[in-house]
Order: sequence, then structure tokens, then C-alpha cells
Amino acid sequence: MPYMVKMMEGIKRELADLKANYRKDTYANVLKNTTSAPDSINKPSLPTIIIRPKSQQNIGKNKEEVQRLINPCEINVGIRNIKETKKGNIVLKSDTEQELERLKKSAERKLNGKYEVHLPKKMLPKIKIVGYGCS
Repeated sequence: MPYMVKMMEGIKRELADLKANYRKDTYANVLKNTTSAPDSINKPSLPTIIIRPKSQQNIGKNKEEVQRLINPCEINVGIRNIKETKKGNIVLKSDTEQELERLKKSAERKLNGKYEVHLPKKMLPKIKIVGYGCS
């Protein structure tokens, strides 16, 4: 019986130590201590090219035709991503600007009559300050 009492007292001391050292992190405390932005914000965007059909076609047909006519192995280009937009445009992403230029030249040569090939415009941010300069 004295063995059980000693064991219970030891367990009570350990539990008291655990409670004293327990640190409860709340969501707000974790956010206060976070210093870096998420990876998706810091990640640079990949070089992009847009291929737009000159006439309205079936969206699936556009992607199939571009994939059939442009072979990345022939021009030694790595394509990271191919996406279709609602309007039937095809967005291709590559690793580097040099690869993107080779891809653009090849696409213009092979898709000359049916598709327009261009680089997307960089959007400049616009800020509207309401009530500034008005009295």
C-alpha cells in the first residue's frame, strides 16, 4: 500500500509540473509571432504566354490543336503549365524568359493563321484615395 501512495504522489507532482509548463497557443498569438508571408505571396510568377484563337472555336479543340502543333521537345523548351480560359485562350507557363521567347517564335510560325500569340501586359496597380485634397 505505501508503494501505491508514493506512486500516486509522484504522478500528482508530474501532472502539476506539466500544468505549470503547459503553454496554450491561441490563433492570435501564433499570428503575432509569424514574421514571414505565406509562400504563395513570395513566390515569383512564371513567364507566361497567351495563345488566342482568331475565330471562335470549341475550347477543347483549341488546346488539342496547340498541343498537337507545338512540340516542346523539338524546340528544347520546358512547359510548366497549360491552362484554358473561358474565352478559349490558352495560357502556357515556362521556366525562363529565353525558353518563352523560343516558344513564342515557334508558336507564331506554326499557328500563324488561326491563332494570335502574345505576352500578357503587366498591370500597374491603381489606388484611389477618397477625400484627399478636398476640404
